[in-house]
Amino acid sequence: MVTIMAVLLILNNVFQGAGFGPCNRLMVHWVPPKELATKFSIWNMSHSIGAAIVSVVCGAIVAGMGWKWCFWIPAAIGAAGVVFIILTLRDTPSSVGLPELPDTRTELDGNDTPEGYRKFVLQKVFKNPVVWIVSTTALMLYIVRFAVLDWGPKFLQQGEQQLSPQLAGWTIGIFEIAGCLGMLSAGWITDHIFKSKGQRMCVIEMILTGVCLLAIHFLPDGTSPVVMLVLLALAGFFLYGPQALFAVITGNNATKKAASAAAGFLGLFSYLSTIFTGVGVGFLSDKFGDAFWGNLFLIMACIAVGGGLLIATLWNIKDDGYVHE
Repeated sequence: MVTIMAVLLILNNVFQGAGFGPCNRLMVHWVPPKELATKFSIWNMSHSIGAAIVSVVCGAIVAGMGWKWCFWIPAAIGAAGVVFIILTLRDTPSSVGLPELPDTRTELDGNDTPEGYRKFVLQKVFKNPVVWIVSTTALMLYIVRFAVLDWGPKFLQQGEQQLSPQLAGWTIGIFEIAGCLGMLSAGWITDHIFKSKGQRMCVIEMILTGVCLLAIHFLPDGTSPVVMLVLLALAGFFLYGPQALFAVITGNNATKKAASAAAGFLGLFSYLSTIFTGVGVGFLSDKFGDAFWGNLFLIMACIAVGGGLLIATLWNIKDDGYVHE
């Protein structure tokens, strides 16, 4: 039974993860490139909102109905979502008789053969330095994110801060909440101030994330937990903006024809980070002990700043990969 449960949970995660690419493709077909950062940041919040709702709902279900209903009720919600999507969601504007978005013509238009599409994806995704740089930066961002989420409570309880388990948990929770606000802000600022150049917003926010984490590292003993909470909230605010913008940059650059493939490539790099935050952090903890934990936030700050410097190489790239005449 344990093996069956493990396999089902793995499949569940695979199926959920497989939904990101198609969603990314749909967004770039229905939202103009100049508005994509704002709209995508709103969509990207749905994951965090859904996770928050599930944690509350499942807690109430366990208390009132038993743990088995935590599988039945979410399954029913998922089934209802499938029906909703079938009834309301459409593939492209042209599929319902609407014109395609202006200024989104690609080199593949008029040559939609399988061979032409393969060559297009190879050029726009796998041989595209922009996609590689953004994906590598995403790897670095997710290392910081998961290190804080997975190991932050342990550090806050056992490090110099010596926070209670409850306060450490709330601190990390606020990190997530601030991140949602950061997504919305980053999307709006990208479209309205940086003229949809998401890479510029990513540079600023990755470096500011590093500054916040560096400040946490150098907090003196006896500092109020409120200061720690504020700094972590700011780090989350700055960190989650780039998380939403990475898919916007790759989607615009790969164009709507290859956006799904680019999203899959980006997602692969993002979740490779769990190897570093799981196996890597565990190994360093066993090898260096307190010396490692005492420098956890310093290491994460360096990784965040490094990611900012890496994506800074894209500061002046073209806004998108479409054909403009």
